[in-house]
Amino acid sequence: MGEELGAVEYKYPTLIPIKTMQNIMYLSSRPESLNFVSRLNEDMNLIDDFSEQAKTIESDVDMSRLGSHFQTDMINSSAVCFHTYAQYKNRDLNLTDKPLIIGAEGKCFRYESKSMRTLERLRDFTMREIICLGTEEMISEYIKNVTEKIKLLFEEIGMNYYLASANDPFFVEEFSIQSTFQRTFGLKTEVNARLNGNSSKVAIGSINNHKDFLGRSFHITNNGKVINSSCAAFGLERCVYAFLNQYGLDKKLWPQIVRENANP
Repeated sequence: MGEELGAVEYKYPTLIPIKTMQNIMYLSSRPESLNFVSRLNEDMNLIDDFSEQAKTIESDVDMSRLGSHFQTDMINSSAVCFHTYAQYKNRDLNLTDKPLIIGAEGKCFRYESKSMRTLERLRDFTMREIICLGTEEMISEYIKNVTEKIKLLFEEIGMNYYLASANDPFFVEEFSIQSTFQRTFGLKTEVNARLNGNSSKVAIGSINNHKDFLGRSFHITNNGKVINSSCAAFGLERCVYAFLNQYGLDKKLWPQIVRENANP
């Protein structure tokens, strides 16, 4: 889909600086899901002491014993697109008739307590995104096009799915008083796959309209005007989980197009 939309492909790192995420106040809006990356201070006495303590560690490391002797300046990225906005921070894109479209795949990390089970919800998972930056009109056209391509793809491979309006307030901190902001303005559409004979479902992807929020947060403009942005994102393990839930492990029962393109 990304290639058809003219996306430029990027591979982004796993780690992202905390100061980058503070552009959208992510640490205060979703702290329970964060996976911090810590390191010991550059103090050889401290490092030697920790090394001795580590010899007795059997499971979890009690970081509280180290007090202020370690630093946390990075987190494991919770979404691939944040790297894109950091990449174009403080830049003017000078777009004319076409938006900037980026295809990206990367590892993402979210801690979701007891909800983490099987491939349905992982702490460490793979995300594929198609990200679009441009004018409000360009974003509107992109969302229309990518939505149609998603429908065609999942219908072609025989996925039992449906689209539904949803809300996820991570990028609308300033509108938190209006809890229905995204739903009201149709800014997030979830791609839901039906599971267990239609008795349950899992969100395998989403189409998100960020309006100009991320453009303002990262100071990205287009010919002097703050850009709008959108992304279509998919959790690849969830897609696999949903497909196997619907069709099983026997490849002979899979739709022909999937059998023909699956690895042996």
